[in-house]
Amino acid sequence: MALWGLTIVSIGLFGLFARRRLDLRADRAEMARLSGFQPTDPPRFSADMVADLPEPARRFFTFAIAEGTPLYTVARRSAARPECHLGAGLRERRPDDDAP
Repeated sequence: MALWGLTIVSIGLFGLFARRRLDLRADRAEMARLSGFQPTDPPRFSADMVADLPEPARRFFTFAIAEGTPLYTVARRSAARPECHLGAGLRERRPDDDAP
């Protein structure tokens, strides 16, 4: 009886392993497909690109994007890099933080 249980568990683990491998292969294929959309020489930002936008939007984009910055259409992000933090992050407490 224990042999049957071990066999069933082994088959289940093998199935999970195979499923994971297929999933990784599909991920790599999709990343390669999406990377193909990235132009080799992307256009570069200029203030003329946002000239028709309302003034607040134009100010934001000209402040946030430096003149001549390449405008990539595809980005690769990894959550495994410890130096990349998304969100509010930590900051030092100031004396007026406790005020109502």
